[in-house]
Amino acid sequence: MAEPVAVDTDVLLKVAAYRMANEFVDSIAGKGPPSILGLTHIIAGKQLMRRRKQLRDVGRAVSELDTLLGICERLEPEDEEIRIAAEFAGMAQDRGLPLDPGEAQLAAIVASRALPLMVTGDKRAISALCQLVEDTPIREVFVGKLACFEQIISAVAGLIGEVAVRERICSEPEMDGAMRLACSCDRAVWDPVQLSEACSSFVGAVRAEVGDLLAGDSAFA
Repeated sequence: MAEPVAVDTDVLLKVAAYRMANEFVDSIAGKGPPSILGLTHIIAGKQLMRRRKQLRDVGRAVSELDTLLGICERLEPEDEEIRIAAEFAGMAQDRGLPLDPGEAQLAAIVASRALPLMVTGDKRAISALCQLVEDTPIREVFVGKLACFEQIISAVAGLIGEVAVRERICSEPEMDGAMRLACSCDRAVWDPVQLSEACSSFVGAVRAEVGDLLAGDSAFA
């Protein structure tokens, strides 16, 4: 059985808004099934509703989130993983790095269980985690295992095409400003190359900062 892929809440919310649950699962299938913290099953719906003013179709987003939550496995942290997460969070706070408790907990589980991938919607969190583990033995555990949302979008585009992805993103343009711009949601004329170029630019910028900690293209469908 494949090991689970750790996924943060922000990714869930964007995938739900864009109605990409099945495509998201397919995009990471080579690494494993999506898995989230057990608490996320309780709070994800509330977090989505906090962003309802950004949504054009709240009902469809809620329905897609329910579908996604039904697919995702649960990750329940053990005592040592809670300790490691607290250590990550404390170090991040001391250094003024943007790593929230949920991301710290996912990172601790990935490190402890050697999970194949951690997908986050916050590129700053990837940078923060990179800085926290730099020059430490635990860094090796994260090599090739951190992934950003733009890599998911690129992989989904490879599955269903850029035009279809644009339709999903532009149906909820306020969920991600960078993706809205990449898809020129306010224009009738659009070149699909814009999306691939934007994703490549975003991913390249992250890779330039965190190096080999970022997953390669082969990690996705």
